[in-house]
Amino acid sequence: MENLKEINGNEIIDYLNSLSDDDHEELFDVSCTPPYIFEEQKIIDDEEYRLTFSAYFNNWGTDQLITDNYIRIFKDGDVIFELEEPFDSDSSSDVLEELLKKWLKVHKFGTDNREKYDALIEESRVKLSNIGYGDVDIINDIIEKLTKAKTFIK
Repeated sequence: MENLKEINGNEIIDYLNSLSDDDHEELFDVSCTPPYIFEEQKIIDDEEYRLTFSAYFNNWGTDQLITDNYIRIFKDGDVIFELEEPFDSDSSSDVLEELLKKWLKVHKFGTDNREKYDALIEESRVKLSNIGYGDVDIINDIIEKLTKAKTFIK
C-alpha cells in the first residue's frame, strides 16, 4: 500500500457487509457478523492505518453489538483484526484478515496495478494533447484506456 491516505474506511465496511456465506464458506465459523458499523478511521503514522468499527456477536441466534474492534492496515499490505471478546475465541479475525487482504490487493493500488494505471493515464494524456477535431478513433481509444485504468483502482 503506497499511500495509506487512499484507504477509505467506509469502502472497507461496505465490503465486509457484502460478504456472504454463499460466496465464502469459511464465514460459517465466524461469530463476528454484519452489519459492520463504521466508528472511526485514522492514520497512526506513515506506516499504519486504523479503522475502528462495531460488529455483532452471533451467540446462537442472539445478536449482541460489540464496539471498539480494530482493523490495522500497514503500508506493506499486512492486515490485523483486533477484535474484542467474545470474538477472540474463534476464527473471526483470521478469516476476515485473509478476505480483506485479498480485497485490498485487488481494489487498492499494488505495485503492478499502479504501474499499469500510470502507463494508461500517460498514454491517454499524450493522445489527448494531439487530438484534432473529428478524431473519433483517438477519442474511442482514450475512452478505452481510461476505462481500463479505472479498473485498477476499484
